[in-house]
Amino acid sequence: MGVHREELSINTDLNSDLFFDSDDMNIFLFFLETTFKIDITEPEIPQLQTVNTAISFIEKKTGLQ
Repeated sequence: MGVHREELSINTDLNSDLFFDSDDMNIFLFFLETTFKIDITEPEIPQLQTVNTAISFIEKKTGLQ
C-alpha cells in the first residue's frame, strides 16, 4: 500500500492513519485472503480496523492463535 514497514505500529489505524479507501481495503482483503488462504465475509470486514485487529483476525481464521 506504499507504506514502509518501519512506519507501521501495532496501533496503526487502516482508515485514519493509512487513509484506506474502498479500493485500498479491497486490495488489502485480496492480499489477506490469498496469502493466508482464508475467506473474509462482508460482516467480518469491520473487525479489520488496526494492524493489531487484522493480526488477531488472521490468527483466529487460520487457527494460529
